[in-house]
Amino acid sequence: MDEFEEYKLWIENVECNFSDYAFSNLDIKYLDGTNFSDHYKKIFSGSDIIKMQRNKYRTPFQLERDRILYSLMFQRLADKTQLFTSEKINFIENRHTHSLKVMQISRSIARGLKLNEDLVETIALGHDIGHPPFAHIGENALEEWIKEKLPIKKNVLFKDLPILETITNGNKNSREKVKEYFTLGNDPKEKFFMHGRQGFRLLLKQKIDFFRFSKSVMYGIWRHSIKNFNTDEEFYFVMKIKEKEISLSGKEDLTLEAQVVRYADDIAWVVSDLQEGFHNNILKYKQIKEIIDEIYDQNTTLTLRIKDIFSEMPIKVSELLTIFISDIIENNMKKFKDAENPKALKISFSEDINTIFEELKKFIKENLHNKYFMARGSQVNKERIKALCNWYYDNPNEFLNEIANKMKETTFPINLKIKKFTKKEGFNHSNDELYENLVKKDNIYKITIIVDFISVLTDHEVYRMSETMPTF
Repeated sequence: MDEFEEYKLWIENVECNFSDYAFSNLDIKYLDGTNFSDHYKKIFSGSDIIKMQRNKYRTPFQLERDRILYSLMFQRLADKTQLFTSEKINFIENRHTHSLKVMQISRSIARGLKLNEDLVETIALGHDIGHPPFAHIGENALEEWIKEKLPIKKNVLFKDLPILETITNGNKNSREKVKEYFTLGNDPKEKFFMHGRQGFRLLLKQKIDFFRFSKSVMYGIWRHSIKNFNTDEEFYFVMKIKEKEISLSGKEDLTLEAQVVRYADDIAWVVSDLQEGFHNNILKYKQIKEIIDEIYDQNTTLTLRIKDIFSEMPIKVSELLTIFISDIIENNMKKFKDAENPKALKISFSEDINTIFEELKKFIKENLHNKYFMARGSQVNKERIKALCNWYYDNPNEFLNEIANKMKETTFPINLKIKKFTKKEGFNHSNDELYENLVKKDNIYKITIIVDFISVLTDHEVYRMSETMPTF
């Protein structure tokens, strides 16, 4: 038995406890259309011993997980706040700790349902890497700024994502291809800036081989919101890069594991936001108790433990994790056993727990998010981002210099090839001029580069940069 066959057998042993409806590493399809055998036959028949050893004792999804886990973009999440940004808060969640919690919740659910734990872990760790600084305030800031700058009033959807490598010369077709891009996909409900889509986009711009990301992981990252259930069937994305077609499809690339991450993400922020709200005396225990009492009176089948949790003072918010995770496992395990095709099912809470969960989300948004997002500190940070965008937009030479300086830093995570790159990197002088001229003369292209640049910055980087702007 050769090493490739041994590797396949090892993966089968790793996955022996998974259910038949779990996604197998052996079924992987990568962004460029290659599959598991295409990739690993080359590795185990090659002469690169280090590369062979690197792959030998990790599943393909574990390798993708580690590309995200050790990436500069993931490290930067530690300085991107989850909810509170500028106030002196006693308990602060950031995107890094949030992602770790989503990973843990996802793995717990996946283990209970006997799904692929490595796949859910990978999606969970990568689901928020597209988040800009200052949490959802930053996302709102970029959305508002794009709408203000674009010469169109409605969201226009385009077919292709023009990665910079597609521009091989300065001809008209290449230029038009660049101009096409602003938003991706065909979902009319998508906004101009969405952190899930931006995560997909930034992974393609990382300083690594993005073709080594699989469709199931990339779809899970891009479409990790529960809201996307409504449009999964219609979602289709296709683009060309380096003469290879990349595509994602809701009908083919949505997995049960990606669905698990969707719920884990919501569970994580609901529990964390309640904790932060209570710890900082923004939310009151009495408010929650009244909501639960009202639901309980209307629904006699509601679990007694839920009522017990919310009748105690202080409320043991952490116990909600156990109830939500257990309900997802128990409710869907039963559905899987009864279904002819479990892979076609949609994961969900039981009806009773879903009622509570949705009421809690509504309560948090009305009593915490809406009020906090309108707070002075939040609005200052929103304007800080928009002012930085405007400064770069109005001063393209300063923007080009800023990027050139950032690209020299080893901690800057993505490639923005727009100026002064050598032939060794595959770009000749005429192409350097094309990128620079696009930033100076093509407003739509300039907007996309500014957004890509801003989205990878941390909260503190925006603080420092905005302090040096003469117009802020």
